[in-house]
Amino acid sequence: NELNSIRINYENQLASICGTFAGDDGVIYPAIPLYADMSEPTRVLSEVYGSPCGLVKNGEIFEALNQVSTVKLDYQSLVVAQQTILDEVQIENDRVQAYCGVIVDLKNYKIQGMKDIESAEDVIRGLQYGIDHTRRLVDIASQALIITGSDILTMAAKSVAAGVWAGVAVVAECGVAVMEDQIERQLDDINDYQQAIVEHDMLAECDLAKIDSLAVIKEKLLGLKKLEVEALKIQQRIGLAFSKVQELRNKAKRVSDEMTVAEQQVIDVAAAQNDPNVRIYKNDSIITADRTFESALESAYQATKVFEYYTSQSYAHLGDLFLVRTVAFGDYNLEAYLAGLEDAYYGFEEKYGNPDLRVAIVSLRDDVLKIPYLDEKGQALSRDERIALFRERLADPSFIDENGYWAYPFATSLEQLSPLTRNHKIDHLEAELQGSATGDEVARVYFRQKGTGVVYGVEGDKIYFSFPEFTAVVNPFLNGEKPFEETVYESRRFKDRPFANTRWELVFNQRDEQVNMDVDLNSLSDIRLYAYYTDFTGL
Repeated sequence: NELNSIRINYENQLASICGTFAGDDGVIYPAIPLYADMSEPTRVLSEVYGSPCGLVKNGEIFEALNQVSTVKLDYQSLVVAQQTILDEVQIENDRVQAYCGVIVDLKNYKIQGMKDIESAEDVIRGLQYGIDHTRRLVDIASQALIITGSDILTMAAKSVAAGVWAGVAVVAECGVAVMEDQIERQLDDINDYQQAIVEHDMLAECDLAKIDSLAVIKEKLLGLKKLEVEALKIQQRIGLAFSKVQELRNKAKRVSDEMTVAEQQVIDVAAAQNDPNVRIYKNDSIITADRTFESALESAYQATKVFEYYTSQSYAHLGDLFLVRTVAFGDYNLEAYLAGLEDAYYGFEEKYGNPDLRVAIVSLRDDVLKIPYLDEKGQALSRDERIALFRERLADPSFIDENGYWAYPFATSLEQLSPLTRNHKIDHLEAELQGSATGDEVARVYFRQKGTGVVYGVEGDKIYFSFPEFTAVVNPFLNGEKPFEETVYESRRFKDRPFANTRWELVFNQRDEQVNMDVDLNSLSDIRLYAYYTDFTGL
């Protein structure tokens, strides 16, 4: 009977860790090698892997393995996001190269056209020069004929006059030639200037395109850097998940070994009696007492960590917990440890009092999308102009996430809070939609917290925390109106998490959240997060 009680005790522990399965006889067995032959699937698993433990789709090990798979899927999503950014960078580079190629072709076409025009103008100028030159010769000849044909002058005078006019004509002709040559050079210079201006204007457009493209590429690469940080976090999560699986497998092996030892000690009572180094066998009550005492120590450790988190300070006597061997007796016992922890809690309350409830407002328009208050000329933008810019930015397709939701990332920091307060923890969240076409009284907004949290400790030091990613679904009130009970609008999903966090996301789902289908995004003037948090006055 004692042997059977011991076996049941240990097998119940192993069933919780390794999982259970239904045998061919309809009996539920723990997934351990001892019972692997009781069903065909576990028999195959035992032959392939040596044990069905953790492979029967239930139990703590199976859940831990699922967590590993989930993290791996997150990593695959991250890889896809990284490749998407690289593809976008390449597309942007290709676009600019193609754009600059068109500009260069257009530049060459315009310059060639100007050269053709210049050639035509050269011909025209040559013809005009010939015409002008002929006209001048005709004028000189006419003047000479007039002079030589005059009846007033004598033959000698006519001869002298004709010579004088001939000289004047030669001098005039030389002056005209010089001036025309200078005009030709000026026209050539003008053409050169026009060509240089065209080339400069066209290539300047290419340079501007490259500048704009470089800014886009830098923004994309900045996103890539953020993804690298997320990749490191995922690597850490994968390591922790694998560690959890290994821990559970080790625990299963340890429990299995303890069962073997306990059974052997029950069977071999004589060995236990004759060998002082062998402890008297454990009966079922002792085994249960050991397990519950270990669970009590774990709970005391958790209580200590909760105290440290709540007070944002370390507990000096945490090390004593590892020396506790009894509940109520000895220098280090569990009751004395918990009494000391309770005294430390009351001492903290005496010094700092109860936490105060405060609120911080995060505006999607002003704080997240950072719609400016001034235009490029430094003139103040009106409210309507800022709302128009907000709606344009709100509909930017770059904010659509992998689920097809509108996701707007932002961060909260300690600088938003009073420097005289400490230990800022979220109590609950509320949200508000502001706009003219928000539909009926019901809508939903999601908030995700996936970054690193930070709090000011009561002693002024910064303490950092990394928690699993959480998503809160919040029913926002519309334009300040709350037609339902207050609690409908409150979400306590993030209760006691740090207010300051490096990565939040405000998510609006119009893809498959039916209550949001009647909300017109183009009518919204703002979405606001009201973060109610608690803190202690540190000074």
